[in-house]
Amino acid sequence: MVKRSSLMTRILTQQNTEMVKDTNAVTSMLAQEASRLRQLLSHFRLANSTTLRAVASGLAPTSGAASKTGSRRSAGT
Repeated sequence: MVKRSSLMTRILTQQNTEMVKDTNAVTSMLAQEASRLRQLLSHFRLANSTTLRAVASGLAPTSGAASKTGSRRSAGT
C-alpha cells in the first residue's frame, strides 16, 4: 500500500511538472502574440482615448469604438 501510494505520488508529480512546463510555454507564446497585437493595433486611432481604455479593459463594446473612417495614422504621426 505504501509503495503504491509512493508510485502514484511520483506519477502525479511528473504529470504536474509536465503541465507546468506546457503552461509556461503557452504563456510565453501568448505574451509574444499579445505584444505583436499591441504593435499592430498601435497603427489605428479611435474616436477618443476614453473609448480606447474602456475597450482595452473590456468595459465597452467594440462596435462603434473605432473612428468612422477607420483611417490609419499617417507615417508622420
